[in-house]
Amino acid sequence: MITLKQINIYVDVFKANYKLTYPLNVMDILQNMNGLLVVNINIRHPAILLNDNKIEIQMPSYVFNAKARLKDEILLLFAHFMMHMKDAKIYNNNPFYRKNLWQQEQEAARLFVLVLLMPEYEFRDAIYKHEFNGETDMVKVASMFGVGVDIAMQRALMLGLVK
Repeated sequence: MITLKQINIYVDVFKANYKLTYPLNVMDILQNMNGLLVVNINIRHPAILLNDNKIEIQMPSYVFNAKARLKDEILLLFAHFMMHMKDAKIYNNNPFYRKNLWQQEQEAARLFVLVLLMPEYEFRDAIYKHEFNGETDMVKVASMFGVGVDIAMQRALMLGLVK
């Protein structure tokens, strides 16, 4: 089982390697990775693979056309890529599909995305900046990170910042 401590390490490595700025723009991250986003009408599930040491993210057209979902799917693929980086040879010209994963790893990937989108220090700072009379303006906090209020609430609950 992957722990929160391991997730934090994966996120720190990812942030350092790809010089992230917030709010995250997944297309900027992909560009920093010398990556490519491809629409593949022949697949049913998002996939990530290495071609000549370049990352290629393949999306089925139904995901590519759903812009809100596209960001989430790309981030989840980044999470799986980081968790399996030591096994990078498995990606060489061999697509890695999220659909084949255990539920435990899917949950770890979602946690990776929460931590990546809203790093603890920056998130705590945002919560404190937008707290007035014991109430936190979660709409403003969420907008700082480019996420929905429900996602920001999940992160706040995870960190014990709201009840």
